[in-house]
Amino acid sequence: MKEVIFKNWLNQNKGGARRYPTAIYGISKHYSENTGQITDIYDITDLNKIAEIEHEYSSTGKFSEKGSQQGCRFRTAISYYADFFTQFREILEKTDNFDEHLDYFDDMFNSEIAMEIKSEKSVTVTYQKDLQTALFLQISDFFPGYKIYKGPATGIEYSIGGKRIDILLEGETTGDLLAVELKPGKADYTTFGQISMYLGLLQREFEGNRISGIIIAGSIDESLVLASETSEKISLKTYNIKVDLQDS
Repeated sequence: MKEVIFKNWLNQNKGGARRYPTAIYGISKHYSENTGQITDIYDITDLNKIAEIEHEYSSTGKFSEKGSQQGCRFRTAISYYADFFTQFREILEKTDNFDEHLDYFDDMFNSEIAMEIKSEKSVTVTYQKDLQTALFLQISDFFPGYKIYKGPATGIEYSIGGKRIDILLEGETTGDLLAVELKPGKADYTTFGQISMYLGLLQREFEGNRISGIIIAGSIDESLVLASETSEKISLKTYNIKVDLQDS
């Protein structure tokens, strides 16, 4: 939800800057890999932690080199996010009451944020973002030998032919491309057609690369199983949600 509101805040205050919300995922991945702390910046509710990460990617910070990449896009993204978080600190630090303020943000940005987030579609999209985040933080574990194509800013929701591939992976040594399609609920045969189209688009754009796809869903309908048997290029996986309980 914070990503949606951050995007609207950018549109109003920074003249759009549409790629910065995605860059936050790139910073989360880089920070996680280099600190050993699994971190999703959008989940942080402490302004001091946001400020600490912002400093690490500044010109004098530990990760200044990463911050300077792509025309300082990562550095600017976390700086803008810190500004955004500071402006709405009292709300963003109180996640228990966050939903109560959606109408406030909706009025603030003269948009339909509250309606978007409360809708069933938005819930699905948010859940899909969670899956994307979980995957990109553990790409090397789930997909050995692969990396996100040109980094999270490009490979996550990779744009091609007017469509968006949830995650595009590239073989670190082979250059093979793997399109990952995420379905939070049950996936049926229609998902097979969708990812087949993505593979066709990729095949046209990357003629010399080996192209394949994988569908990751909460559950798999038998119709999808039958469809996938017609192509060796597409494989199926299901995911499990693990819940840990800790004493407080």
